[in-house]
Formats: sequence, C-alpha cells, structure tokens
Amino acid sequence: MKKIKKYVKEKMKYFIYFLTICVNKYFLYRNIRRTLKNTPQTIPVTKEKKQEYIKRWSKLGGSTSLLWYKACMNITGVDDTAYISEPDYYHKVELILNNKIFNYAYCDKNNYHKLIDNSILPKVYVRNIEGAYYNSDYKAINDSAEILNMIPEHADRVIVKTAVGSCGGKSIQLFRKDKDVWSNSSGEKLTVAYLETNYKKNFLIQEYIRQHPFYSKFNESSVNTIRLFTYRSVINNEIIVLRAMLRIGKKGSSVDNIFSGGICCNIDQDGKLGEYAIGAKHLKIYEFNDLVFKNVGKLYNIEEVKNTAKAIAGSFLYHRLIGFDFCVDENSKVILIEANLYDIGISHQMLSGPLFREYTDEIIEYCARNKKTISFDFDL
Repeated sequence: MKKIKKYVKEKMKYFIYFLTICVNKYFLYRNIRRTLKNTPQTIPVTKEKKQEYIKRWSKLGGSTSLLWYKACMNITGVDDTAYISEPDYYHKVELILNNKIFNYAYCDKNNYHKLIDNSILPKVYVRNIEGAYYNSDYKAINDSAEILNMIPEHADRVIVKTAVGSCGGKSIQLFRKDKDVWSNSSGEKLTVAYLETNYKKNFLIQEYIRQHPFYSKFNESSVNTIRLFTYRSVINNEIIVLRAMLRIGKKGSSVDNIFSGGICCNIDQDGKLGEYAIGAKHLKIYEFNDLVFKNVGKLYNIEEVKNTAKAIAGSFLYHRLIGFDFCVDENSKVILIEANLYDIGISHQMLSGPLFREYTDEIIEYCARNKKTISFDFDL
C-alpha cells in the first residue's frame, strides 16, 4: 500500500508540473513569435547551424526550439548556437543549477540582513513577516500605533515593497512626506490599514535611495539599477559575472522595470554601455529619455559593482545562477536592491549574445547528468 501511495504521489507531482509548464510554454512561445515577427531576418539559419544547435541542446533531454536562436542572433548580429531557449532555461537549467526548494527563503528581502553585509543594503524601518511587525533589528512591534513611528524624522521618502518578488515593479510604492502625512503618486495615504489591505503580509518599509548624479541623468524619477547575472562554476566554484545591463525607468516612473515602461541596455565586459536597448516588445531603441546610448561610455563605479556581486554570490550556496540588482547612491556607494534566484529574465541574450558565453557546454554537461528540483507553493 505504501508503494502505491508513493507512486501516486510522484505521478501527481509530475502531472501538476506538466500542467504548469504547459501554460508557461504557451506564453513563452507566444512572446518569442511576436518578437520574431518584429525582427528583420537578416541572418538565415543554415542547415549546418540547425544541426549543430539541436545536437548541442538536445543533451538536456527532450526537444528544443530554434526560435530563440533565430530571434537573438538577428537582434544582436551574433550568430552562435550557444543561445539558450527560454523553455530550456526556465524548465531545465535554472531548476538544476538553483535548488528551487530554497528560492523563497533566500529571495526574502526580510532575510537579507541576516545573510548579507548590512552596509550594502538599504535600511529597513519596518518589516512584516507572516503578519507580525518587526523593526530593523527584528524586534517585535506589538503596538500598531508605533509602526509608522519607526520611520526616522529626517526621512522625507520611503519605499514600500513585498518581501518576495515585485510583480514587475507593480508592488513597489514610493511615498513622500508632506506635513507628517505620507502619500504616493495616486494620493493614497500610508497607514497600517493601507498596508494590510494592499500587501496583506510579508512586506517591508525601507529607506529611499538617492542615486548618484551619473545614473540620475538616465531618469531622475526612478532608481536606475544595474542587473548583473552571476554564475558559480560547476567545475571549480569560481564566481563569474556572465552578463550585465543597465535598467532605466521611463520619465515619471518610480521603478525601472521593463514591464512598467522601462528599458534595458547592455553593459559590455569593459563596463561600457551598449549602443541600443530593448523594452518589453524587444524592439531596438537607440535613445531614451533624450539620451543617446552610444555617447555614454563607461558606467560610473561599474567595477566595484562587479566585485560586490562576486562577494555576495558566495553567500547563496544553493544557487549557482543569480540576477543581482544594484544601484550606486549619491555618495558613490554600491547598494544591493534585490537578488533574483528564480524566473530570472534572460533578455541579456538580445543585447549581447549567448547568456552563458564560453561556459555553455560545461553547464549543458552538468545539467544533463543532474536532476531538477520541483517545488509547489500556493495558498488555498
């Protein structure tokens, strides 16, 4: 009887997982077909390249798709069979290199101050963890009237966000203080009732970071972040910065996410900004907010950002792939905004070439030999 229960349990897991990836694949394929429709096909896929691509990526098991290869190489102009498709990345590689069971715990911004050097993190004034309130030092706040009093008198702006994920930037709210009243751009007041109605639980109130003038010139209203994609080698555990890009918010927006109207632009290995950016529709953009990208040059303090990413990545031992979001504040200090450990966007490939660069084959070989982790988390 125990064997039957175990068998049924395993089959149910795979059935639920199958349904989940079917829905996800539908949207991934829909989006890449839209991208291809809007992308001039100037580089054809030769018979030899097609065979090479299929042979390379079929090692992961199952079939693979050429659509991402076609789209990425025609956008970047770099013809390389190392481009990974999103289904192969999200449904295979990421689930093997990153242990999904630990994703939420290590992604929780309320846990950052227990894992990471506090000097590179935004100050947190109030934490909500499973419905209970705590101050910056994780001491319980038992009187709800004291919650907003945790915000220092000198603060004139604060950020409210969910502890895990940001829903494309939609869960991030900027509040400004005017005569002791906190309001966001929609005129909503920051109160305990507002927090519990809109965020329910597991959120935080943190300091507003004033970015360095170099980065504010891209867009003053949003903190424009640097996304660094790091990889801890399966061969020798060396931490490598694979790709980097600058994310820029649209004028008037308080976030830089592409799903909120922002764009992202490549940062090359020398720290220089690329000539074009892409937005949510993956169309090439050569200037944004009255700024021409090719005239920007090397980004300020970019080497320190890279070194900081390498230092932090070693704290995430269950995760070999991490998408870090950094900013540089008005005092030239590198600040970590977020560490993304799952569903990490791989749009870097449409800006600079294959995501995994020269490490592609070692990753394929490793993933071909190891099992993925599957974990289901949902409220009923």
